[in-house]
Amino acid sequence: ICRNKKIEIKYFKSLSQIKLLKNISLAIIATNSYERLNILKELLVLNVKTFLLEKILFSSIKNLILARKLIDEKNATAYVNYCYRYTFPFTKISHLISANKISMFVELGETGLITNLPHWIDIFSTITGEKILYFKLKKNFKFFDSKRGRPYLDISGEGDAITQSGSLLNIKTTNKHQYPKIKIKDNKKEITINEKLKLDQITEMSRENKFSFDSPMVSKTSGDFLFELINNSPRLPILNTIFENEKSILEEIEIKMKEFIDSKGNVPITWIIHKKF
Repeated sequence: ICRNKKIEIKYFKSLSQIKLLKNISLAIIATNSYERLNILKELLVLNVKTFLLEKILFSSIKNLILARKLIDEKNATAYVNYCYRYTFPFTKISHLISANKISMFVELGETGLITNLPHWIDIFSTITGEKILYFKLKKNFKFFDSKRGRPYLDISGEGDAITQSGSLLNIKTTNKHQYPKIKIKDNKKEITINEKLKLDQITEMSRENKFSFDSPMVSKTSGDFLFELINNSPRLPILNTIFENEKSILEEIEIKMKEFIDSKGNVPITWIIHKKF
């Protein structure tokens, strides 16, 4: 892929190591959300101009707004690792939807909403072509230990996202082990999608608008898009285009997790908390 380029890729656990380098063309910040802003600040000082960020991007709305401001001031570009919007079957489904208003229902298994919500909102937003106005959790939500283990937090339960046209995303977790089940409805058709860990085939039953697909392997999918960034032909969205969706997610999380917010306003998602619950 990089046939005519010499690319050197290094992995660091410390900013002190990075400061010794020069001419950094791309920085991937895949840390927890709590540390990401400080690392971004340091790298901007080193005149890094291109970033790939993991999500949830930051641990507060305040940090999200500040990060965008700093990136814009330095004339830098931050891409966000929302790669599933470009995978099968979501690319095909986008062409099957003709109505302005849709309803999308996502049923997850024993997992967390914080871990999965950003991706599903991005897929929903991509299919509808709209940003969400808000995301609201329903009253049945609960806190639990994240899959990363204590002391990280996640949320189980159910919530809704709404767009300007009235399109609805309903997403919920269950107490059983299952792969995601998705239904998408417009005024003419219903599309059902089942995610399976069946790596030998991908089946498509387009006559009935039913799809099944392999669970994407995150490292492989992300790696494909990383090479696009290196080759200056990126498809991944930049921060400014998904900013409102990220802000809507954080607004609801900050409200529901207010008892755990620290003195600096950080919400306890994907980072260590020091308060028992």
